[in-house]
Order: sequence, then C-alpha cells, then structure tokens
Amino acid sequence: MKFLLLILALFLSKPPQTFAADTTTTIIKIGLIDTGLCSIDKPWQGVSFELNALYRPFADTSSPPPIPCSQVLKSSTFNRQYHAFYVLDTLMRTLAKKPLKNSVALYPVQIYDSKGESSPNYWEKAIDHLKSKKIDILILTSSLIHQNEERIKTLQLPALTFAAAATGGPYVKKDTPLWPVSHLKRDPQLVVVGQFAPANSDNLALNLHRQGQVDPEILWPETLDFLEIWAPKDSPLTGSSYSTPLLVAKFIHSCSPNNLNKTCLESKSSLLKATYTVLGAVRKQKNYRVLK
Repeated sequence: MKFLLLILALFLSKPPQTFAADTTTTIIKIGLIDTGLCSIDKPWQGVSFELNALYRPFADTSSPPPIPCSQVLKSSTFNRQYHAFYVLDTLMRTLAKKPLKNSVALYPVQIYDSKGESSPNYWEKAIDHLKSKKIDILILTSSLIHQNEERIKTLQLPALTFAAAATGGPYVKKDTPLWPVSHLKRDPQLVVVGQFAPANSDNLALNLHRQGQVDPEILWPETLDFLEIWAPKDSPLTGSSYSTPLLVAKFIHSCSPNNLNKTCLESKSSLLKATYTVLGAVRKQKNYRVLK
C-alpha cells in the first residue's frame, strides 16, 4: 500500500460537488477511508453515481481550498494529499469498462487531519458515520497504527471491507500493529488484497521462476485473502492501493446488488498458486484467491 500512513499535509475546506445518481435503479453504496479529496471538476463517464460530501471526524478550519482533480491527473508527480482520488478514479474507470445497470453512491472519509495524524477516535467516528449510511462495501486504503490493543477492540467494520495490504516503509515495519490488516484474528467481513505479477509478466525481477509472484514489499503476505494484477506502468496509483479498487469493481460486476457478500465473492473466484518471500529471502508458495 504505497504512501500509506505517511505524514500527509492534507488540504480541504469545502465538500466536493455532488452528482446525482439514477434513483430508478438499485444504488450500491461504497465507503472509502483514506485522505482528503481534490475538487471533482470533471465527473466520471459511463457510470451513474453520486459523490457525497467528504466526512471528516475532526475539526479543521485552516485548510486551503482543494485543487481541481483534473489538475491532479495532469501532473506528472503523484500527489499524496489526494491519494483517495486516485483510488476512486481507479474504481470508477474500471466500473465503466463494462455496462453497469446500477448506480453507485460514494461516501469518502478523510481519516488524517491537517497534521497528517489519525487516532482510534477518528476511526470510531468514521465507522459510525458509514454505518449510518448503511454502506454495502468499504474500501480501506489506509490502516490505523495503534499501540493499545484494548483501545481498538471496539472498532467493528461496518460492511464487507476490502483492505489494501500494507507495505513496509519509514513508519510501517513488520512488527507495526496495523488495524485491521495485521491482526491474525480477522473480522469476518475483512478481505485483504495484495498485488502480484503473473507468470507472463515482463517484470523480470518478480518472474524468476515463471510463476505468479506476490509483491515482495507486502508485509504478512501469507495472510492475504485475494490477489489482483500488478498496476500498469502508466498508472499513477501503484501497489495494493491500485489492486483493491480494481478487485472491488470486478466484484460489483460479478455479483448482484442484493448479493454483495463474501459467499458470492468466493464463489466467483478461483485459486492461483503464487510465490511470496519471507524475510526478503525465503520463497514459499500458497494458493490465493483471484476473481475470474
């Protein structure tokens, strides 16, 4: 999960414009917990959707206005402040590749304040907010670093949750406690998603034995639930942050709105044998699930 839990300077002063969904069809409600959002100045095409106002579980009146999302996309530099937009953009562009009869309602949550900090209190408020919206799916491209196991026991996922696998970095190590992805006692609604390079990949460094290879930067690769394909070279979003919205879009296309659950997800999946590394050297194999 690239750029996850880095100290971010987040900017937002007003909610993004809301685009009305088609109320004549079933609306699929999707929550996202991540950074702030840029200003959606060019709506996504090919999918009927409603973008609800960004929810922030903290008071923050010092942030300047967000920049237009079209400007974010044109930039050659990845803008960490608007990581959430890249995630939504990947989701919506993937959904638009196939006809979708249903409308989508998006409920974004900014979990980091202007100091780039988060807390269990923020997460409690965010989860309560999404519960009140009765979302069908939650995308987590961020996790909570915590030091108090008792403090997070009250946190319960509000819906079927697709969480991007964590990768190592300046603030995240193998022994860093991250809720919910590092916990072996999994919430039954949690699906942890990682990326992999397939056997026909041109990524030779990850294809030494001509078989699928899990991203070696992923922490706890043996605990992944699903794998999704490596991000293309021209994608501004990389790692599990790309794989997770991609899998969610495939899931929505595979299962009916009244059947968006783990049972349908697994029934539409198949097993793929892939290799992962332990401690950067030992290579092991495991059967992971992938969507057909």
